[in-house]
Amino acid sequence: MLKNKSLLYGLGIGLMAGALLLELMNTVANPQTSMPAADPLDKAQVKELALQYFKVYEKEEAVYDQTQLDQTVQQKVEEERQKLAAAQPAPAPAPAPADALKEIYIYVAPGIVVSQVGDMLVTSGVIADKNAFLTEMNNRGLNEKVKIGVLAFKGPQTLEQVLAAVTGQ
Repeated sequence: MLKNKSLLYGLGIGLMAGALLLELMNTVANPQTSMPAADPLDKAQVKELALQYFKVYEKEEAVYDQTQLDQTVQQKVEEERQKLAAAQPAPAPAPAPADALKEIYIYVAPGIVVSQVGDMLVTSGVIADKNAFLTEMNNRGLNEKVKIGVLAFKGPQTLEQVLAAVTGQ
């Protein structure tokens, strides 16, 4: 049986090719039974089918790309700013700054590092420069002596006051 292996492969491939050719001949001989005739579609049906796969716009409808849309929005914003500037009277004198009276509370959790404390202080407006705070803490060797708990600050502070509050010294 092993000696006839190539013969059997040839017979199998020949049978498959013959079956495919016979099916092809039957399909060509009777085209009405194999494929139904396509009915012409009207505009609404074409649009409905196209909406399944594409974005469809009417010919009269304006379509913008992102850059055109951004430019249009910027123009509208500028027009509105000009209208507000023309309609707005001169600004009234500003009242006393509320930051001087405002109390700020910061919670320092256990395990928090000095740079995170610096971020919180800058974000809350207690100090203006995080790098100066970190440098001073490092120079004085206070990186490991950060006080855990709630720290209260009243308005913007000097660096010395903040270091004393953060370390509890």
